[in-house]
Amino acid sequence: MANSEDSKKLCSLCGMCCSGIIVDIVIISENDPKEMFLDLIFDKEFNGSSRSFFPLPCPHHNGHHCKIYDDTPKICKEWLCKLLINFESGIIDFNYALSKINLVKDLASQIDSFLKMHGQEDENQSWRKRVSNFYRKKYPNLDKSGFSNHNTEFLLNISTLDVYANKYFIPDKKKKEDILQTVQF
Repeated sequence: MANSEDSKKLCSLCGMCCSGIIVDIVIISENDPKEMFLDLIFDKEFNGSSRSFFPLPCPHHNGHHCKIYDDTPKICKEWLCKLLINFESGIIDFNYALSKINLVKDLASQIDSFLKMHGQEDENQSWRKRVSNFYRKKYPNLDKSGFSNHNTEFLLNISTLDVYANKYFIPDKKKKEDILQTVQF
């Protein structure tokens, strides 16, 4: 079994839930301290009720750790990715978990470099939103036969990242439905 310090260290080395790689938004509960997110909060209808949320990446995450860890929204405190669940259960060890984190972060870095090279530099948007903007702008009538090898590698990286995110980080369907809700911007 993992100890809480190792879990905390693993989370701080990862940060993908805060960066927008794993999920695109954070839904804020009525009891969360909204003043930290006032300039970011949107309201949207979710399953018949209005909910407040903010898009990721979180401005309070500096790439390595959360600057407001003790005051994070409830959903952030409750979020346990599949990798952390498996680590804390003793199914995987620290080094295995860290290798999966590094693998996904490397893919995300390659995607980020490609996006920056093609004018999608807004780091205040999640990489998924930037990918979507890139393809809508560059390929309004998306025809995969016109992709260059460079674009094919980019698509492969995105697909691989999605597979790894689902396999190693996104909790099983039941837990995911309890925690996450999809928002269309």
